[in-house]
Amino acid sequence: MELLEAVEEDEVTNALFQMHSDKSLGPDTVFEEHLTDTNIVLIRKKKNLVTMADLRPISLCNVLYKIVSKRKRTGKNGCMAIKLNMSKAYDRVEWRSLKAMLHKMEFADKVVSLFMACIATARNRILHSGKEFGNIVPSRAILGKQGWRLMTKPDALVSRVYKAKYYPHDSFLSTELGGHYSVKSAYRSLQEEKGGRHTSDNYGFWQKVWNLKVPPKVKNLLWSASAGCLPTKSQLQTKHVHVNDLFPLCNAERETISHVMITCSFLKACWNRLEIGVPTEVNGTFSTWLKEVYSRFVGSERRLISIVVWALWKCQNDLAWDNKNRSVREVVTLANIVLNQWQTAQDKTQDISLGFMNSEDGDEHWRTPNAKIIKVNTDVVIFEQSQCFSYSLVAQNHTGRLEEA
Repeated sequence: MELLEAVEEDEVTNALFQMHSDKSLGPDTVFEEHLTDTNIVLIRKKKNLVTMADLRPISLCNVLYKIVSKRKRTGKNGCMAIKLNMSKAYDRVEWRSLKAMLHKMEFADKVVSLFMACIATARNRILHSGKEFGNIVPSRAILGKQGWRLMTKPDALVSRVYKAKYYPHDSFLSTELGGHYSVKSAYRSLQEEKGGRHTSDNYGFWQKVWNLKVPPKVKNLLWSASAGCLPTKSQLQTKHVHVNDLFPLCNAERETISHVMITCSFLKACWNRLEIGVPTEVNGTFSTWLKEVYSRFVGSERRLISIVVWALWKCQNDLAWDNKNRSVREVVTLANIVLNQWQTAQDKTQDISLGFMNSEDGDEHWRTPNAKIIKVNTDVVIFEQSQCFSYSLVAQNHTGRLEEA
């Protein structure tokens, strides 16, 4: 019960003068609500840094917090120090487990509340080059490090024990403990708590995107554009990259995600060429527009719209990196060709020709020659810029075996 007694002046004095005079200072504050504010300095462990493991984090707590954490009490059998600097609590111990342990050790409720307040109200800042970065406010214990070990080292003893006990017929990522917790549900909960894009309504929308029968690169592009991660010039400026933010296809408006995907006059012409009524005005963000489009179109039209988004982005990259302009017809044709080729490649029952099955090719398929006959296929390519050409040939017999190339 001595832990609940009032703090004496001598205790504060002793704790204060135990600190070294050349210790680095923590946050300069005397307010109770900032008692657990901590500065973190990253010290190099070696000359060449490769990963964060090459840095040693040093926590600089404020003086008041250090005084509280150094409080000692004398009992019947000696002294006990209460160390509140739980440096590993956030990645190794769940707060509720820590609280239950303290109660199990018969600490008074008031003492437990004080301990938990010190942990739950912590705020960290990173110090680098004389500047502060943050605040970093932990909202709950993080077990990602342990989860990563269970996934990447399945043959380790601890991984085998956990699998045998908790998910013998499943994996770590998909298992549920007690029918409530899973990695997926925890991530979704965090996103909802932050007001992120994985709310219940958004979850259904993203299910439509990820289940879409289009190339994975198209889905990734849709996600990047919806999340505001697309490296447009306006986005680069927010990262302090000094570039001219005019969109080169029109040189009239800023290169925002909505403009490079929807509202530019050239892009509007591409959308109108589909002749299915794709909206070309945006009330909000690209994500808002995409949700509206997905609510109005289904099936093949939804797939076509998604692949056109990719074709428009590719067209802009061709202009930026290869100085290659495409017409409205070329952009839409490219989208249709890529979609048709990808769908054909996914069809395991269809006989795939040796070349791409474009409408201009006539869908011609290679056939084996008659017995004792060698079939020779040739092709030639002309390089206009270098004024050179190249040719090749392949000779096969009636069984399809390669004779010469």
